[in-house]
Amino acid sequence: SPPDELTRAANVQFHRVDLSDDRAVANIPSTFLDVDILINNASEQPDIEITHKRSLGDFDRQWQCGARAAIALTQLCTPALLRRRGLVINILSSYTLETPPKGIAPYIVQKYALLGFGLALREELAGRGVRVVQLSPRVIDTAFLQKLPEQVREHLLAQMDTLSPAHVASRILDISHEGANLAQNQLIDR
Repeated sequence: SPPDELTRAANVQFHRVDLSDDRAVANIPSTFLDVDILINNASEQPDIEITHKRSLGDFDRQWQCGARAAIALTQLCTPALLRRRGLVINILSSYTLETPPKGIAPYIVQKYALLGFGLALREELAGRGVRVVQLSPRVIDTAFLQKLPEQVREHLLAQMDTLSPAHVASRILDISHEGANLAQNQLIDR
């Protein structure tokens, strides 16, 4: 269920859809596309395996979930974002600003794909009133983290402290109120 403080602070609605299914995407109710702020924050849970032992399917699944889905939603929401002079926030990873750990290449590749998309989108929408911001938080202590295989979770936690979801949500709220002079890619580390 959604965090109570978030739903109280804004008119937040939730709609579950498989964004890898083009027909399902085409049938998203238009009320869910009329947004002021679009936050792209999807990812498949990574596992640890060196790249040459992975299948291309590992990369495809991360691409579908994390990058392709964000592109599809952004395309659908852009008319409303332009009309409302809105904001797109892509949630990346601190690994887009730092050396990534070994063994999670598909996750890293999709985050870099989302970074590239966000940078291109920012240029395309420059001067049209839509802000595009990339946030790169450190590991966030969520159910997603807790559901990771123990080996993966320990690997990540050995490298850095976690952030609370409330801290990241607070930063997102701050950004939604800031002017156009935002850094393209911001690290959230404390």
